[in-house]
Amino acid sequence: MKISAVLVCAGSGSRFGADKLLRPLGAEPLVMHTVRAFTSHSLVDEVIVVAPQDKVSLYKLLTGCKVVAGGASRGESVRQGLVAASGDFVLIHDGARPYVSQDLISRVIHELERFPSQGVVPVVPVADSLMGPDGYVPRDEYRAVQTPQGFPREALLSCDLCATDEGQVFAKAHSLRTVEGEFSNRKITYDEDIPYRTGIGYDVHRKCTGRPLRLCGVDIPHEQGLEGHSDADVVLHALMDALLSSAALPDIGHHFPPGDPAYLGADSRLLLDRVLAMVDEKGLTPHSVSIAIVAETPKLAPHLMAMRAFLSKTLSISVTAVGITCTTNEHLPLSIVGDLCPSTEGIAAIANVLMKK
Repeated sequence: MKISAVLVCAGSGSRFGADKLLRPLGAEPLVMHTVRAFTSHSLVDEVIVVAPQDKVSLYKLLTGCKVVAGGASRGESVRQGLVAASGDFVLIHDGARPYVSQDLISRVIHELERFPSQGVVPVVPVADSLMGPDGYVPRDEYRAVQTPQGFPREALLSCDLCATDEGQVFAKAHSLRTVEGEFSNRKITYDEDIPYRTGIGYDVHRKCTGRPLRLCGVDIPHEQGLEGHSDADVVLHALMDALLSSAALPDIGHHFPPGDPAYLGADSRLLLDRVLAMVDEKGLTPHSVSIAIVAETPKLAPHLMAMRAFLSKTLSISVTAVGITCTTNEHLPLSIVGDLCPSTEGIAAIANVLMKK
């Protein structure tokens, strides 16, 4: 049996306030998480993306899939996808459900294989209490319906696709079966439904004599330290900028001006605590962090575990959620405040953070 997946991505996003499918989720647009779940599935033969009429070219470029323009309603968009599909069976899936698992897709397909003349919808128990016009109703008797939903393509095409759920219209004329859904397979409807934000930060300092070297909160034995108004912990400075960026806040130079005597020789570990309080006020907390340190000298590998342990404790995340790598610049020049100097004369750091709402 040939399986076509039709991903419905043509909604206006009115409740979200924008095209939510193009909103970043981690390091890439939300829609790419959804598309990849189906393009990587061994039982799915083709993927059809139904996109807004004015964004067909963009979605083609982004997804690399066959893309067709949607209609004025969900039913019209689904019909456009069905016409473009070539499979005998179709999976209809909301583009705004990026957390769909391979196991759930497989369950729907396997049930279609067993009962090829029927439709298949995944369901989960209702977690919230329910109230109707006459008061509360027993939630144990109800299930929440999800996608992907599976159907014989021609049978679904014959239905009047006038509802917001294909299983609802299919069940009026055909039999419908259910499989176990997944609570994680939630639909992104509002801005608050996207639980992650990312941030990136960069910093570089020139080496100097007469100062201790502190990197990522750890004192490193070395004959040179780093120039700076504070303790010049270049790694924590990059991390702080990444945290502030994730919350759309100004960089550390705004909050801790380098010419302010209050921050002369300041301990960056204490400044990091203040930055964490700032992002906490924005409703964000660290989920994971990845840092790259660029230094010709000293050798930092012996100190990485201490750095990771410090960040794990300070950010209140598992040490396995802290990644730190070290590299050199192959003796090529580093940029130091607009100028170039030999890479042996400075240390740079890049930090990337994933934040949870």
